[in-house]
Amino acid sequence: MRDMKFKIKLVCLLLAISSLATEARDCSVKNSSATVDVTFRVDMSAVDTHAEGVYLAGGEFFGQEGHLMTDDGNDVWSVTLPLPVNQRYLYKFRNQPSYGTWDGFEDASGLILGACVDGDYNDRYVDVGTSEIVLPAVPYGSCIHGSVTTAAVTFRVDMSDLDTHAEGVYLAGGSFGQEGYLMTDDGNDVWSVTLPLPVNQRHLYKFRNQPSYGTWDGFEDVAGLISGGCVHGDYNDRYVDLAVSDIDLSVVPYGRCNYDPVTTVDVTFRVDMSAVDTHAEGVYLAGGTFGKDGHLMFDDGNDVWSVTLPLPVSQRYLYKFRNQPSYGTWDGFEDASGLIAGACSMGEYNDRYVDVTTSDIVLPVVPYGRCNYDPVTTVDVTFRVDMSPVDTHAEGVYIAGGGFGQEGHLMTDDGNDVWSVTLPLPVNQRHLYKFRNQPSYGTWNGFEDVAGLISGGCVQSEYNDRYVDVATSDIVLPVVSYGSCILDEVRIVEFTDVKMEIYPNPARDQLHLMMNDNFDQLNMEVVNPLGISSFYKEMKDVVLGSVIEFDINHLPKGTYVLKISTNGEMVTTTPWMKQ
Repeated sequence: MRDMKFKIKLVCLLLAISSLATEARDCSVKNSSATVDVTFRVDMSAVDTHAEGVYLAGGEFFGQEGHLMTDDGNDVWSVTLPLPVNQRYLYKFRNQPSYGTWDGFEDASGLILGACVDGDYNDRYVDVGTSEIVLPAVPYGSCIHGSVTTAAVTFRVDMSDLDTHAEGVYLAGGSFGQEGYLMTDDGNDVWSVTLPLPVNQRHLYKFRNQPSYGTWDGFEDVAGLISGGCVHGDYNDRYVDLAVSDIDLSVVPYGRCNYDPVTTVDVTFRVDMSAVDTHAEGVYLAGGTFGKDGHLMFDDGNDVWSVTLPLPVSQRYLYKFRNQPSYGTWDGFEDASGLIAGACSMGEYNDRYVDVTTSDIVLPVVPYGRCNYDPVTTVDVTFRVDMSPVDTHAEGVYIAGGGFGQEGHLMTDDGNDVWSVTLPLPVNQRHLYKFRNQPSYGTWNGFEDVAGLISGGCVQSEYNDRYVDVATSDIVLPVVSYGSCILDEVRIVEFTDVKMEIYPNPARDQLHLMMNDNFDQLNMEVVNPLGISSFYKEMKDVVLGSVIEFDINHLPKGTYVLKISTNGEMVTTTPWMKQ
């Protein structure tokens, strides 16, 4: 019958080629010029694969000989064929060549059982539309990979509430028999074991704090399991219902279904007393829930006082801070007006409050008598300029221009003709400025030459001013030379008997540091003008003549400071410029 159908197939193809359309339309397989690629795949790992390979064959289209497949690895074989569209194709896999027969095909019984067959010979089938298809790999002789029969279940028990037996903890009883399985201590006396168990079943078990010793003794007490409602069966075993997926069971305490519910948590209260004179007898948390006498707090340093108390959960607690003991009265509490203004008070006495849930709380530090610290609006910025390359004006050096206006601010000579001034500046802004080697005299004259600033790349705005971006922290800017972005001619830096050469300066790709002494340890840090660390390097056993290289390609152009210390002592802070 297969020979007859194959011959019909050949006749149909010949008729189509000959354009005998009428006869071709009567054939069971229609002619079509449109094809798509279809990939067939079969997993042969469950059988001994034939030395001459695996074939896709059978059905009306693939015939007796079929097509040799290719081993893609792991004994999964595949073949991709261009097939005419909009047809159903029947086939089977065969674990040998045909040898001129129809023998050697996969057994159809597994295909019938899996309901993936069609036709008189129980062939596999695929319906081909107009899109390419990559069929899933299927096991030889089966429609799908075998169904899941086991899944991994991890059991875990916390033994910390009792003395764990020297010979370990076991999962036993119920489905696991008398001997059971030794568990492993994962740390903190939590023991676990993972086992493959049959799916779609309920499994009974208990934990046992000893080996069996050939008996059924030593199991955890069932009283806690019964009261917790986690038992099943005649022996009040624990149980797990296993479907088809792995399960990692929660840690449970030995002899109980669950941990006891949380009833109290630790709450830490903290207050900053630095704005007031702290009482000699200390600071107290009192009032509201904590009564008249309250609790003495402890100075953690910098006049910040704290106390940690265990408090029942799911409640609101009212309190204030008091800068003295009670002395049997309700006097001495912080003024409530600041709490009212900051909207952190409630109740008829305008107390502070905290809502306690089931987790420990460390409250933020708050200032005495206020809800929060005042927001930062200004920070101190220190400007420094080295006037040694020029003749300093008899009436001093000024920072002016930009946001500092025409008159500006007189700077102070800190020594060695390095002048500085510290000013409170608004935060989160860019501030423009220049140095001027004279007073204004009511004009905009006398400022440093901008040519050096432009070439050094440290200018902004139409007037080529210097600039600093001010965030919310104080800034001490590095010393720069008058009319330059950096401290010029920094080459040799000498501290006591240590000399180091830093070169080149300015630098483009790498910065080099050469030492003429031995160091057991060196810390080197590069910081930007805002004082933010750009990178840090630590080296040990630095020998005389060593040259340390810093890759600075990643740094933006600008002025930086190299800080060098050894064993906690600062050796030098040296400005340099990245081009």
